[in-house]
Amino acid sequence: MESSQVTPPSSPLLEPTPPPVDSQTQEGDDSPFDGDDVAIESSQIECPMCGQTVDRDFYLEFTKGRAKDRLNITQQSRFCRRHKINDANREWTSRGYPTISWESLEERMSMHMPYLRRVLKKEQPSFFRQKLADVAARQKERTLAQAVDKDNASHLTPGYYGTRGANIMNQFVISNIAKDLRMQAKKDKLIGFGGVSAFVQTVLVPELATLLIMEDMQASEEEARDILSESVEIGDLINDDESDRRESWRRDDILVEDSGHEG
Repeated sequence: MESSQVTPPSSPLLEPTPPPVDSQTQEGDDSPFDGDDVAIESSQIECPMCGQTVDRDFYLEFTKGRAKDRLNITQQSRFCRRHKINDANREWTSRGYPTISWESLEERMSMHMPYLRRVLKKEQPSFFRQKLADVAARQKERTLAQAVDKDNASHLTPGYYGTRGANIMNQFVISNIAKDLRMQAKKDKLIGFGGVSAFVQTVLVPELATLLIMEDMQASEEEARDILSESVEIGDLINDDESDRRESWRRDDILVEDSGHEG
């Protein structure tokens, strides 16, 4: 299906610097580092959780130089996520993604509500509506979740906006066009395929994210969809749902022993 040629209003961009890094606290079992002590003489060290090669200096910095100490599962998990976020931030910068102004996001989304209403009423061609229609036609499952899971659910996260952005967009869309959604659901079989919420998540939110990325990156619609798809992992790491409520990650956290979880 031909992509829409509608060009959304442009918005000024900030310099393409990565957003602040936040931490993720994860619980784990009480288990010491399993295996030989890390050879700190090597310039590269494997992450004890995922096996990915990490920089020696980075490892030593975030373990306060205690490279030969044993780490329990919680500490290994924290370090693993931390180095992945560190890598994601470097990739964010190298790809030229912009700093997201969460404070102005609602105003930007408001500008695109007329476009989304046209998509909802089938007055505007939609790449994601067509993709959902294709999935529905191929699958025998009764639920949208089953069909999308078998096809590809990566577009459920709006690229580098992450799960934080997905939740903001989802709530904003539903709150602004709830009446239109209810009326259209009565006569639109595709909405009935998975329900109103699923249609918002799989069609309207990705369409909205595409428009925002077009603004951010001064990209065409097709280019913006490519960026959306290729930046999902980065978005999940940097802009996860808890990132707006957590304090910045501190390097001492990795060696803080939780009560009852000493290694």
